[in-house]
Amino acid sequence: MKTRPLFGGTFIILITMVVIAIAPITIFNIQGFKDFFYSETEIYLIESCSLIKNLFPAYNSEDSSELESFADHAADSTRLRVTIIDDSGLVLSDSHNIITEMNNHADRPEVVSAMRDGIGTSVRNSATMANEMMYAAVRVDFRDSSKGTIRLARSLADIEERISRITRNTLLAGFIALALAAWVSFLVAGHVSLLIKKIKVTSRFYASGDFSEQLMISHPEEIAELADDLNEMGDQLKERIEMIEEQKNELQLILDNMTEPVLYTDKDLHLLRINGAAEKLFNIQEENHKGKSILEVFMNSELNSFAEMLVRERLSKETIINLDLPKTFHLEIHGTVLFDNSGDNVIALLLVMHDITKTRKLEEMRKDFVANVSHELKTPVTMIKGYVETLLDSPERDPAKTDEFLQIIERHSLRVEAIINDLLFLSGIEKNDSDSLALEDIPAIDLITSAVTSCEPNAEDKDIKINIECDENIMMNVYPLLAEQAVINLVDNAVKYSGKGTEIFVRVKPGENGKTCLTVRDQGCGITAGQQERIFERFYRVDKARSRESGGTGLGLSIVKHIALTHNGSINLKSTPGEGSEFTLCI
Repeated sequence: MKTRPLFGGTFIILITMVVIAIAPITIFNIQGFKDFFYSETEIYLIESCSLIKNLFPAYNSEDSSELESFADHAADSTRLRVTIIDDSGLVLSDSHNIITEMNNHADRPEVVSAMRDGIGTSVRNSATMANEMMYAAVRVDFRDSSKGTIRLARSLADIEERISRITRNTLLAGFIALALAAWVSFLVAGHVSLLIKKIKVTSRFYASGDFSEQLMISHPEEIAELADDLNEMGDQLKERIEMIEEQKNELQLILDNMTEPVLYTDKDLHLLRINGAAEKLFNIQEENHKGKSILEVFMNSELNSFAEMLVRERLSKETIINLDLPKTFHLEIHGTVLFDNSGDNVIALLLVMHDITKTRKLEEMRKDFVANVSHELKTPVTMIKGYVETLLDSPERDPAKTDEFLQIIERHSLRVEAIINDLLFLSGIEKNDSDSLALEDIPAIDLITSAVTSCEPNAEDKDIKINIECDENIMMNVYPLLAEQAVINLVDNAVKYSGKGTEIFVRVKPGENGKTCLTVRDQGCGITAGQQERIFERFYRVDKARSRESGGTGLGLSIVKHIALTHNGSINLKSTPGEGSEFTLCI
């Protein structure tokens, strides 16, 4: 339904009320005046009829001249039309018309009533006079014992004129009153509309969160009280909104600073809110998830089934779920169902996730480490134990054999010692023992030369040439001992896996963000793509037989990786099987 503006609606209502009030009064007055004039005329005619009847002489109905004389005299006295009619309806005389031209009046209502009741009246158009007339008739007795009626008639033209004049005046007064009422209604409607508009404008400010506006209305009293109530409501709303906003900001701050991803959904598992940790973990934007389902956003049926189970069974529970994002995550999820105030209806679901991927990896690494260490130490320890038992069980020892056994025991002892030393060195790096060291600016050429010098004896045994390409002006800000050890490990690793008569290239050049990049390239056997992913793991070897023969512990590249991390740097590998490998250390 179409609504009207307040001003127009109020104005129409007030005008309608005024019209409803004035119209009946005007109509009643007009009709009252008309009834009054008709009633007075009727009374006058009846009284005149009675008077004339009393003065009517005893004429015979055949005395037409005498009846005409009487009619004319009565008409002159009353200034009314006088008609004398016999009981058959024949007009005997008429003061205003020729009787021979007049119709029979036996059917006239006033005549009929007079003959029956003694007196009768009626109002109608006169066929003779051609205008509306009021008639009054009274029954009379003639001298010849016949009966008849004397009828008086009065034209209503002048009365209608009076009534018309009174009607015009009454309508004019009504229109004037209506105009005054319209003007007053206009003022009242405008005032009410202005007050309501003020309230409306202020309410819109309040609805938009602006509570600076205040209603200043002093009258009428009821509107003033409404304005005061609205002002008070605005103040209370302002306080509550500020409190809610503060609580919301506190909650958002808590959520955003939580390291655990948090998901908050409705009972239908549509996301209402997630925190920054969840957005970062799942690589989603806030505007892209709100209102969407868990399954639609995370595309993980296991997570969706867990959430559905919590809502369906109305309980709190935890589980571990694996999510295959760009990389696999292991999440320990704590789910809690939230109820309404009655405690009967589920309204929301809260999921708090703990990323246990690192913990899982550390557990796997610990298991692998224990297995690898056990495996690496088992062989030399078994060998040492075996040869020692052989020596102890030999009552007569051959000096040559004894020396051979002791050399084997010494070699394996050195291998055990090398493994233990590398483990201790790696453990020291992981425990941030580098904090006891100091960063120093040293020439890169000095560090490279010192590291290469340590590896030259092994390189000379295999007729391998080590080439150094380094600008003498390049400086490095590093932990000298750790950086040198990393270069030694890379060069030594290149020597071990390079064939005789090959070359190794060590290049140094400036890198990004103030780093220095050292590249060690060999011409060895190379590393396959599948092995490149694991080459920096502890005890992992590309060629286990060659590594053990060369005395490698399987920890060299792992140590290089941790030294790079200590310097907030990186270690990268490029390798093609059969063509060699290239390690780049940026620190």
